[in-house]
Amino acid sequence: MVSEPFMAWGVILGGGLSGAGDTKSVMTRVALSLWLVRIPLSYLFVVILGFGAVWVWWSMNFSQFLQAFLITKRYLHGKWLQPIH
Repeated sequence: MVSEPFMAWGVILGGGLSGAGDTKSVMTRVALSLWLVRIPLSYLFVVILGFGAVWVWWSMNFSQFLQAFLITKRYLHGKWLQPIH
């Protein structure tokens, strides 16, 4: 429940940017939040620190928040509005 609003915001805004032709930036931000945040944090919390499976969920929440933040930042910057040459 904690990450649902952020997940929805990221999916909706990411879909809008993808529909506007800015698919590469959305893919990059989603991949970064997964591969550089969610997976390493899950490994750190569970395997190295031994905190348990609940921390995988917290890692997912954090990566969802970061993903929504990065996609929102891209949207507000407005670079996606420029035509592709």
